[in-house]
Amino acid sequence: PENAERWRTNIRLNGMDSRLTLINAAVTQASGPVRFLVHASGGMGKVAGSAGREDGYRSEITVPGLTLDEFVFGQAHPHPQVIKMDIEGGEVLALQGMRRVLSEVRPLLLMELHGPESSQAAWGTLNAAGYEICWMRHGFPVVPSLDKMGWKAYIIARPI
Repeated sequence: PENAERWRTNIRLNGMDSRLTLINAAVTQASGPVRFLVHASGGMGKVAGSAGREDGYRSEITVPGLTLDEFVFGQAHPHPQVIKMDIEGGEVLALQGMRRVLSEVRPLLLMELHGPESSQAAWGTLNAAGYEICWMRHGFPVVPSLDKMGWKAYIIARPI
């Protein structure tokens, strides 16, 4: 909620209220209410069941959850060309809910992965969908194998 309010304030300050819409929901593997863990900082959180760190969460709230497949195909939103994902381990859930987007729309993905479970989910899902996984650094070198990704990995996945 604190991030949503910061977002609204910045959009107003920049005169972009009429051009942008905040979808205040968690991207996950199934549409419907989800438990969301709020970090002590108030500036981040994650869906319960996400990978990564479990410490530092001060409270839990219920938020709407949605899949990207439902958002794009079920709700008829525009097909994304690029998806940026830094969702504190929630990649393991979000990737499950975007298989149709990956196979039919084929967007470019920019991702921060949190922990070995996230890396494994991204590696398996993206390779199966026909994506090349590259490091997010100069020259975008290809990630040669799953075991080369550390606890935190910054990657670009591009359709091949």
